[in-house]
Amino acid sequence: MKINRFLNLNAIIPLPLVPQISDGQVIDAVPVMALANYIAAAVNANAQPITSGPVLAQWQYLGVNGTFISTTSFSVPGNYLATFYPANFPGLKLQTTNTGGTVYSYVVNASFGGGITTVTVVNVAGAVLDAGLSTVNIGILGSSTGNTIPSSAVPQKSIVQYVWGHNTDVLETTAPKVISTNNGFSIVSANYGGAGLFPVGPEFNSATGLFTISRGGYYQISVQIQIATTGVTFSGSSIGGTTSGGTMNFSTGFVAGVQANTAYASLSYVDYLSGPIGFGLLCTFSAGTPVFTSAVTTIVGPL
Repeated sequence: MKINRFLNLNAIIPLPLVPQISDGQVIDAVPVMALANYIAAAVNANAQPITSGPVLAQWQYLGVNGTFISTTSFSVPGNYLATFYPANFPGLKLQTTNTGGTVYSYVVNASFGGGITTVTVVNVAGAVLDAGLSTVNIGILGSSTGNTIPSSAVPQKSIVQYVWGHNTDVLETTAPKVISTNNGFSIVSANYGGAGLFPVGPEFNSATGLFTISRGGYYQISVQIQIATTGVTFSGSSIGGTTSGGTMNFSTGFVAGVQANTAYASLSYVDYLSGPIGFGLLCTFSAGTPVFTSAVTTIVGPL
């Protein structure tokens, strides 16, 4: 990741230096020392100390201060679309200094006109920008269009989506049945985000149907399940959801769909995951056989 992509490379020390000394020229020490002191003062006033702690090390000063517009917007002089435009750096995070304290925000939009760049943000944890807004720092670990590069310092997400079809499965009433090839379900298609660069290959086991987290964090989980109910007499709850150790952790009841003799279950939620999780079905019936038609399971994270 090249940090200098965030900088407006305006000169801190104007050039050419004065006085200019020609080869072999003898010059008084006073102007030379004045020039040396000027350079040292300019560096001390503008450069971030190399001894900055780990918090500052995550942020890069923009190079110019911001001007408050509203609680969710500010401007900076010059054209900074190459830095702020969301299509270039989706998920870019900012740290700004305000009268009310430090505020962390994500960039939503940016535009340039009249010699200034206007930036719109969404703030974190209920904080707001205020009239004292000054310093604007950019998170150098924030997302970018290069975050699919394996050597990138940007944390990468796991993205996996499986579409399941009916094969030889027989739905049971005794316990939740995890959707997996071991249980007779077939794989119609699978999609791994980032062209295989994310660690979802070893994380998701299609044979057991278990997603084993390699990195703890919050994950977005979505499951959609469809079963055929022709000739089935239900005698209790029929549910679908996530399972762990054979126990249904989060479930939603099957409901009649727009098509006759068909039932659907759908759920989507965010949870902090640290252990294996599967996606299961549980049908309670006294006659006939519910037949699994299809399902889609999607996992994205850590968020």
